[in-house]
Amino acid sequence: LESMMTAGRTLFESGKLVEAAKWFKRVQEKLPSYPKVLYYIAKIDFLSNNLAEAKKKIEKNIKENGETDDDLVFLAEIEVRNENIIE
Repeated sequence: LESMMTAGRTLFESGKLVEAAKWFKRVQEKLPSYPKVLYYIAKIDFLSNNLAEAKKKIEKNIKENGETDDDLVFLAEIEVRNENIIE
């Protein structure tokens, strides 16, 4: 699974989001709660402007794996993009 995540991350960082999503989804099929897999799938949704799905997935990731600084920053990015900011 680790090598599949590495392949997905490498493709993600190269901007090849469709290919990266395929690797992440393969990992998710084998172990849905694998650390960071939902994070990266959510990031791909976010970059594809599918904000509702991105938020749903990152919240599920937090529930299953505990929250990290990356998760909280990402949630904030989603809220900013949705213009749900408290001033």
